[in-house]
Amino acid sequence: MTALGQIDEKYSISGPTQPEGELTDAAEIWLSDPEVVKKGFFSSDYAVFFVMTKPNTWAVKRRFEDFVWLRNTLATLYGGHVVPTIPKEVNAGGFDTGFPKRKFYLQRFINNVISVPIFRTSPILLNFLKETDAKLWEKEK
Repeated sequence: MTALGQIDEKYSISGPTQPEGELTDAAEIWLSDPEVVKKGFFSSDYAVFFVMTKPNTWAVKRRFEDFVWLRNTLATLYGGHVVPTIPKEVNAGGFDTGFPKRKFYLQRFINNVISVPIFRTSPILLNFLKETDAKLWEKEK
C-alpha cells in the first residue's frame, strides 16, 4: 500500500489533471463472476473480477485487495466524506462458497462510491475503473 505522504504528493483533493473520460450520472458498474487465477506451488490462488463500467464500456480485472485499496485511499484523501463500507475478505469454505455474496457486496460498494459526486470525478476512482495494464495498475497503487 502507498504511504500517506506519497498519496498526498501524487493526488490532492483538487487532483492532477483527470484521465480522459468521465463517469456520467447514468453510469453503472457490473462485476462478473470471479475467475480463479492459479499461482503455482509456492503461491496462493486468487480470484479476479471483471469490473465493467457502462455506458463508458470500460472493463478491467480487479482483485478484492484492489477494492480495499480503493476504499482506504478514498477515505484518506477525502476524510470529510463518508466512504461506503466494504465486506471483509473471508475464505472459509474455499473459493466457491463465498463468491456470490462477495460479488454482490463489492458491486454494491463500487456503485455507492460512484453515486457520490466528489468520488465520481476522483482520478483514483477513474484509474481504478479504466487502467487495463496490470503493471501500470500495480504502480498506481
